[in-house]
Amino acid sequence: MRVALILLALSAPAHAAHTGIVRRNGYGWSDVAIFVIVAGGLLLAQAAMRRRARRAERERRD
Repeated sequence: MRVALILLALSAPAHAAHTGIVRRNGYGWSDVAIFVIVAGGLLLAQAAMRRRARRAERERRD
């Protein structure tokens, strides 16, 4: 029973000192990191597709 009460107390929301409204004044570092990761993934995928197309073209010629 004690464990259940402790878990219930831990799962209850804490009283925060803010209103819950986030004021954004620009991009955060996490936004920049996500952009860089996505751009890198797109470049890798594009290079892989080009490599695959070149290989298929060589096999067609042979």
